[in-house]
Amino acid sequence: MTQSDAGNALMREVALPAAIALLMLAAIVAAIVHFSTSQSDQLAAESQNRRVTIALEQSVIAVANDQEASTYWDDAVIQTRKRPLDPEWLDNNLGIWFHTYYHIDEAYLLDQRNTPIYAMRGGRRVEPASFQRVAAPALELVRRLGGDRPGCRPARGRTGRWPGT
Repeated sequence: MTQSDAGNALMREVALPAAIALLMLAAIVAAIVHFSTSQSDQLAAESQNRRVTIALEQSVIAVANDQEASTYWDDAVIQTRKRPLDPEWLDNNLGIWFHTYYHIDEAYLLDQRNTPIYAMRGGRRVEPASFQRVAAPALELVRRLGGDRPGCRPARGRTGRWPGT
């Protein structure tokens, strides 16, 4: 056997199979890395979506809790049903007050027919018609909070119980 035959045999029997094995191993490693990164990206996105959903739900609950005292307050009910409305009273006790004490950026008061009667944005009174900008999601929230009754719940009396109970 000549030296070139020995070199060809070495190439055929050792180097070529080793190169093929290395290429297959590299392809397997690349596939595993690709699969694991795509799975981790998907899991991270799902986890992030869950966190955002929970944060939003907690924010809605916090706002509802912050507003609850005012929605049951007899003076608030009386003032929002008065015509003409007293915008200064609404600013000082509801709209701008919510911005000052609870850092709420926007507040809208709706009447029994879900028509806006007062609006505050950024700590300033604005036209109630500006409610149109947020009407769809806000009215969905009103529907969810109010159950199957249209509009707001009736005010509680001084006993803290619903009228008629």
